[in-house]
Amino acid sequence: MSNSETIALGSFIYVMLFLAIGIPVSIYVRSQTKDESQRKENFFLAWIFSLIGVTCMWLMWLCCFLHQMNPLVTPDKE
Repeated sequence: MSNSETIALGSFIYVMLFLAIGIPVSIYVRSQTKDESQRKENFFLAWIFSLIGVTCMWLMWLCCFLHQMNPLVTPDKE
């Protein structure tokens, strides 16, 4: 598997993770909100926080993967 295929597969996994986390959490938050006027706002807030969380995890994974592909520091040959 080439590096671009690995990055595409990893990105796809994180998109699926976002959908698996974002949808149930948003629905749960919407069902637990007592005030009718805040249900829609809390739903979108939970959706955005899920998106931000998964995006940060994906970016950390991508940085770690790319640093292992092309390390900046090489070992000393003594």
